[in-house]
Amino acid sequence: MSEKKYNPIFVQVINFPRRKLIFKRVADELHSFESALPTNSKEWDILLSIKEALYEPIEIWWPQSRITAYAFCHALGVEVLARYNGITPMGFELIELPPCQMAVFQGDFKHGNENVDFPKRINNYNPALYGFKWTDEDAPIIRLAPVKYRGHIVARPVQPLMD
Repeated sequence: MSEKKYNPIFVQVINFPRRKLIFKRVADELHSFESALPTNSKEWDILLSIKEALYEPIEIWWPQSRITAYAFCHALGVEVLARYNGITPMGFELIELPPCQMAVFQGDFKHGNENVDFPKRINNYNPALYGFKWTDEDAPIIRLAPVKYRGHIVARPVQPLMD
């Protein structure tokens, strides 16, 4: 009997403050959670040039409840401070995101089709075991580009369970 190997996924809940998001809508049929991020695109280069970004560019999936409000569900962007008053690049949009809690997942780097394993493992994760519930309507799911030295990083919104 062959033994199935599981790579550990580190999970922590982080408070995200009120902030703004500079983003560009992306055609959903071109990208899925399992696909590679378009890190060699013109849009990615523009996002990398925003010096006020809180961290590196991200891939964004909006929850079903927000698709009507924003008329899309997939984007590339960077988060900036809530007080950001800088330039929004041409073709990009700027919105404010409310404070929220996010379960941040970090796991080993995979090659080829094995990337599919990581999103499935996140979707199978039960936050109630740790006193939380998914609240996808509170904020988008975000993903940083997978890099070999740190693996995948994905954040999904949660809230504490009420007794």
